[in-house]
Amino acid sequence: MEDYLFVSLCISIAVLILLKYSKLPNRFNYYLSNLAIVSWLIPYSFLAKLVPETALKQPLILAIYSTNSPQTVISHTQSNSVYDYYFLILFQLLIAIGVLILVKNILHFYRWKKQIISDPSFNVSRHLSTRYSAPVYISEHINNGLILGLFNPVIVVSNAISTSKYIDLIIAHEKQHLACKDNLKLFILEVTECLFWWNPIVKKLINYNRLFIEVNCDERASITYGIDNYTEKLADLILLNHQTITQPVPTVISTNKHNIYRVKRLKEKRKMTYKNKLICSLIIILSSALVSWNTLATATKDNDKTNQQLGAFIEIDMLISNQLQSDEQDTYQNKISLWTNFDEQVSFKTNDELSINLKAIDLGESVRLEYELIELQKGQQTVVESPKILVTLGKEAVVEIRNPDISKYNYYISTVTSKKLDPSLN
Repeated sequence: MEDYLFVSLCISIAVLILLKYSKLPNRFNYYLSNLAIVSWLIPYSFLAKLVPETALKQPLILAIYSTNSPQTVISHTQSNSVYDYYFLILFQLLIAIGVLILVKNILHFYRWKKQIISDPSFNVSRHLSTRYSAPVYISEHINNGLILGLFNPVIVVSNAISTSKYIDLIIAHEKQHLACKDNLKLFILEVTECLFWWNPIVKKLINYNRLFIEVNCDERASITYGIDNYTEKLADLILLNHQTITQPVPTVISTNKHNIYRVKRLKEKRKMTYKNKLICSLIIILSSALVSWNTLATATKDNDKTNQQLGAFIEIDMLISNQLQSDEQDTYQNKISLWTNFDEQVSFKTNDELSINLKAIDLGESVRLEYELIELQKGQQTVVESPKILVTLGKEAVVEIRNPDISKYNYYISTVTSKKLDPSLN
């Protein structure tokens, strides 16, 4: 979760700085703001599943702790950080609230749309539809022009301006919205803004993106309409209409701040300079590197969780005695704690003369331990004994080994076994 926030914040802050202080063409500003918004929506868990397992680093599975003197060995099983757990719960709660906000806004939009459509003043203008080769409706419930509808959009203009000198500009502007399917883009932005209602950076990026949608639409419409003529009439129309529409629909009139920005941008002639190309390239490379890094990091974590399973955590208390020629005994103790996957043989040494092979087989409520004690005698490895012990989980099982024909040592092995997750992945 921290990686997701880090990557998204880095990309968003870099883009916001670029949008504020650089003089990129509007089209590139639009794409950059899209890039930053998308960084918050990337499903890293899904992308991680596409990464082949061969590209992931496999973790060390076996963890062994040994000592030659009596000692208590404490094991730690894997557990999720409390911080991570509550952070994820909080994130899910915020998204759930965003879904409720989205439902409320959609219902409000459809009530508003129904109010316009059901009004007697809402009628198709055959004259304007034929003249501009587009479905044009008139209504008394709006005071400028807009696109109404998501999948079958139509142009709706105010009845008061349907015959005014601004009608050509309004229709030209809205036809560009139709051609670019800006109604769908604005709906997606509305969904994103609702889900990330708690995130001021996302809201700022969405605000920029809406502005660039309008500016790009102005630029395209002004090509055929004439830049100077379009700019002059847009400024007049802005002064004539101060009322803005809060619904997520493409309109010819935006907020006052955006309207001033739109007129200002139309008068500027921004070009993509070499410096701007270099900056944009660096931003794209940085964003791609961060997204790739987080995808691989997520894939590695998911792979660890997928491969992680219950194994055998075995605590061995071994007493080894050597019967000397006198009545004395040379005795020492080993305490060993290890974790291993079931059905996999592991090997470890207790000293220079003794090594042990061990396999744990899961039997449900018990585990069968298959030992193989190997002594190094005169440079040769000799199997002393291969005992098999059935251990009830959480209970102690004891085996005593005496084989004087092969070994001078006596072995007293006490074992306690439990099922745990791999502690090395903690």
